[in-house]
Amino acid sequence: MKKNNYERIKKYESSTLIKGVNAILSKYDTEALDIKTWSELLLKHGKEFDKETEINRRHPAMDDVKIYRKQCKKLLGVIMTQSSALERIQIDSISSHRIKVLNFLKPYRRDIGTNSYKKVDEIVSLIIRLIDEDASLRLSIAEVGMKVYFDELKVIQEKLIACQSTIVQFKSEIPKTRAIEIKKSAVKTLNNLIESIELGKIKHPELDTTSLTNELQTFLGDYWTLNQTRRTISKRTAENKKTVASSTTTDATAS
Repeated sequence: MKKNNYERIKKYESSTLIKGVNAILSKYDTEALDIKTWSELLLKHGKEFDKETEINRRHPAMDDVKIYRKQCKKLLGVIMTQSSALERIQIDSISSHRIKVLNFLKPYRRDIGTNSYKKVDEIVSLIIRLIDEDASLRLSIAEVGMKVYFDELKVIQEKLIACQSTIVQFKSEIPKTRAIEIKKSAVKTLNNLIESIELGKIKHPELDTTSLTNELQTFLGDYWTLNQTRRTISKRTAENKKTVASSTTTDATAS
């Protein structure tokens, strides 16, 4: 069997990898095969992975944020539709209010359509703040019939901010992940196990490890292949980027 560092195997895959090896080892007398030390260490790593996954790293407010952002985006669309209709309406009694509202919204019309939630959050917060600070603007918004939309926008934004605050506090209290550390230690133990099995063939020729070796090779083979495939893809991607960058530089020089 060959050793491998499994650099491209993901954290959650590492847990499955170690648990799979432990399941195979559980069928053999590891003490008789002189690999009990590494077998017990791998069991320990398996339990460490379990504890890591037991930690709740997702708060319900994270889903609420998505809901409120969608509601906010939809409401902004309604506001923009209403402002477009307002541009076409010529009613003398609300003419000055109409112009004031349209001028107020004009700087934000393009950015409101962005897919950047961070940008939209910033714009909405600014819009709400400016409205709160300007009584005449609030009057104009009410006169043109758009108060209900901005009131609802404010409510949604307040809920969104509250959720984000909850998430920040939640994340600050989550224990730092040890998955990478556990994986590194577990892979090292696995390689020591493989090395011990190979050395055992020389030290204890009377012991038959053929069945164990075949099972481990079959199980680990999929992970070896996956790891190598990802390494190859990563290498090709890097080479392609290098080629594109070189080509761009050449074209620019030629121009």
